[in-house]
Formats: sequence, structure tokens, C-alpha cells
Amino acid sequence: MQNKILGIIGGDGKMGKVFSKAFAPFFKEIITSSIGSSLTNIEIVKRSQIVLLAVPIDAIETVLTEILSYLTENQLLLDITSIKEEPCHLMAKTKAYVIGLHPMFGPNVATLKSQTVALCPIRPGKFLTPLQEICSQLQMNVIEITPEKHDQMMAYIQCLTHFTNIVFVNALEASGMQIDDLLPFASPVFLMQLQISTRVLSQDGTLYQEMQMRNPYFTKVLEKLISEVQSLSEMITSQNRSEFMQVFSKGSLFVDALKIDAKMATDNFIASLKQRKS
Repeated sequence: MQNKILGIIGGDGKMGKVFSKAFAPFFKEIITSSIGSSLTNIEIVKRSQIVLLAVPIDAIETVLTEILSYLTENQLLLDITSIKEEPCHLMAKTKAYVIGLHPMFGPNVATLKSQTVALCPIRPGKFLTPLQEICSQLQMNVIEITPEKHDQMMAYIQCLTHFTNIVFVNALEASGMQIDDLLPFASPVFLMQLQISTRVLSQDGTLYQEMQMRNPYFTKVLEKLISEVQSLSEMITSQNRSEFMQVFSKGSLFVDALKIDAKMATDNFIASLKQRKS
């Protein structure tokens, strides 16, 4: 796509800047618009052959409404939101070719090498192969998937994970204790969980809110989680050791293939903790 212009709407945002920098070698020019920028969203669409929406999930519909009549059947429309069904459905209403993207990483990555991106070719046309080639040259891991399957997977991979991390920290906060009360007694496993949860809660809360509340499949996952919590809680309060061990063994078997790698990774983490303390 060396002879084409890439326009990024939301280009001054964190993820917009990531893609602007990474994609620069593959386009003739990259132009951007953001709130207060010299170029408007409509001007971006008029001047670009490829338009990338790097805006929050809750802004997608507003932006598309603004630029809808200016998009043509010769353009490619992309987005990088973490929900795919809703944005892809909205983008498919335009005349443009449509490919949904979900970068499975945040804006603080040093390079896109070995980073995973989910790719949803809705109406890809002639643009699919060149986009795949760009990702290949950047040495990214590309997973092609439908928007529906993507959101089903993200209900577990993102929503469930973030939900449990938020609940973990809120349970600690509700105890009345402070972090300084807990840290002297912290085991390595507790510290790993606390640091992961802290990493989540250091991010943009609005993004995590929208990921959980807009994913159409998370409600069912949440219902299952609540059921599992209630079931395990009853085993503990009733002192039912045999059922507890059945649940523990079933979970252990489920992750059996990961045990060696998990031990190596967590051993490295524990070793790094010891080094920082020394």
C-alpha cells in the first residue's frame, strides 16, 4: 500500500499513535484527526484510501454517522476496538470495504513484533492480502476470526479476567485493611495476583467498562462464574472436603498442559521478586 494514504481518526490517542508509527513505512502518507486537530474527520475520509478508526467503542457510532456519506466503495475501513460485533455491524452499513481489527495489546508495547492481532474480514475485497502482508512484515501474530466468535472468546479472555481482578482488589479494599498491612505477609502467589490486578486497575476504567458492558456474551459467562462461586462457597462453609477436592482436581486436569510453562514463568517471577528485595 506504498502508494496509498492512511487516515487515522483518533490518531492522537495512545493506540492511534502506536499504529501511526508502526504503519508509517507501508504507506505513502499517514494523516490523522483528533479533537481539536487541524484536519476534520470528514477531511481525513476525503483524502485517504484507507481509514482507521482509533476511537473509543462508545464513539464508533457517532464517528460513523459523521463520515458515512463520504466513504466510497474504493476505500477500506478499519477499526481497532476490543469489541467486534457491534463495530463491524455498523461499519458494514457503509459503502467501503470493511476489516475489523483487535490488537491484543496495549499502547505501552515497545514493538508490534510477536504481538497478537485479531482480524475480522467482513468485506475485505482486494485489501485483505496487503494488510496481512503488513502484519507479516511487522512479525505480528494474526488470528482471523468472525466478529461473533471473537466476542465469545473475549467474554472469557478479557471480560472474565478483568472482572475477577477488579473483584479481588475490591474484596481487599472492603476488608478495611491497607496495602501496607498486607504486604509484609504476602506470599509470591498473592503478590503475582496483586500486581496483575494493579496493572488492570492502572488502565483507563472507561475502556474496561465498555469491554464488559458491551460484550453481548459476558452476561452468560458472569452467570456461570457466580454459580461456580456460590457452589464452591457452599462446599467450604459446609466443610465438604470430598466435593472440594473433586472441583480442585477437575480444574487441575483442565490446565494440565500448561503446568510446566506456568511453573517456569512463576518461578522466574518469584526470583525477580527476591532480586528486588535484596
